[in-house]
Amino acid sequence: MVNKNTFDSEERLKVLEALDVMDTEAEHELNEIVELASKICNKPVSLISLLDKNRQWFKAKVGIDLVETPVGIAFCKHAIEQNNVFMVEDATKDDRFRDNPLVTGYPDIRFYAGTPLKTTEGYNIGTLCVLDNKPGDLTPDQQDALEILGKQVVKHLELKKAFKTLQEKNKKIEVQQNELKQLLSFKDKIFAVVGHDLQGPINGLVQVMELLNSGGLTEEEFRGVIPVLANQVKIAGDILDNILAWAKSQHSGAVMHKQSVVVRDLLSEVLGTLSSDADKKGVKMIMNLSNDIPVLNLNKDAITIVLRNLIKNSVKFCNSGDSVGVDCGIDNNMLTFTVKDTGIGFDDNIASKLFNPAEHVTTFGTAREKGTGLGLLICKNLVELNGGRIWAEGRPNQGASFYFTIPL
Repeated sequence: MVNKNTFDSEERLKVLEALDVMDTEAEHELNEIVELASKICNKPVSLISLLDKNRQWFKAKVGIDLVETPVGIAFCKHAIEQNNVFMVEDATKDDRFRDNPLVTGYPDIRFYAGTPLKTTEGYNIGTLCVLDNKPGDLTPDQQDALEILGKQVVKHLELKKAFKTLQEKNKKIEVQQNELKQLLSFKDKIFAVVGHDLQGPINGLVQVMELLNSGGLTEEEFRGVIPVLANQVKIAGDILDNILAWAKSQHSGAVMHKQSVVVRDLLSEVLGTLSSDADKKGVKMIMNLSNDIPVLNLNKDAITIVLRNLIKNSVKFCNSGDSVGVDCGIDNNMLTFTVKDTGIGFDDNIASKLFNPAEHVTTFGTAREKGTGLGLLICKNLVELNGGRIWAEGRPNQGASFYFTIPL
């Protein structure tokens, strides 16, 4: 059966790596342990030696200037294959070590005793050892003391790793709590907007139906209000579409769902769904897209929702003869979409409020289309959930530009 504590055991090396201790700063508690080991064993040198595949590195030391040595000449390489204290009373008389550079040169090792540092998984990641430049031995009590101190070293390393893991988990929990607070805040904003803006169309429909049922509205008068009712139903439908789109994005895993996307096809699909609205207003829609954009791994649903809202918003504030251009490019590993129109535009004061959840910007379009501002808030939410940024620029009577980025 292969010894799992050979120095090049892959499992042993993984356990050592998981502790994340190699090449870390000196620690007062471990320095005290090697000092105590040196005094109890009455040896001038004591080390906490950790062995990876290529070297033995000293986490703590007393009485020696070395920081590390090649693992091939390490006495500790032999010690980690034991379950108890490994002791060499005189290295010059031991065939395994008499020609070792650590014996023939600095630090002139003659005596060595090391106890393996055994983790809770049963792997020896290194040793707590004592050295001397003259032959010697350890009493049974000194060997017991060395083993006890070695166990304290392992406990310290494992507790430190556990504490670090706990801190990382706490940070993740804090991030999740902050995200939840933002989500709840945004949810409250959505419900406030919905409660206000759905109430108008619904009340209008109810009033018309009551008048019709009571005979207070003639058939001719009813036909006259049908366009108004149709518009109110459309407003309600737009609100519900945005709510459903946002709700879908919040479903577990939906935000992170990505797929291969041909950006040109995506833009063509979005523009196609909005062509009827644009045609009715006499607004031309133009796609400006670089031919060198490759197939990308993107959250297609989120990008589609954002583009539909931005393009629809631009059409809303255009007059007959105006145009809406949609552009896309890649720069510094960021995919950037631009929706630019030649409509009525807006000033800096409006631009600062468009994506601010604390504001509620409701503006009628050029054909008296009513808006809620909800769509832009959802756009901001989706873009940021995907790690991007969204903003707008405009000038009164000079059009507006909307931008959003998605990291690749």
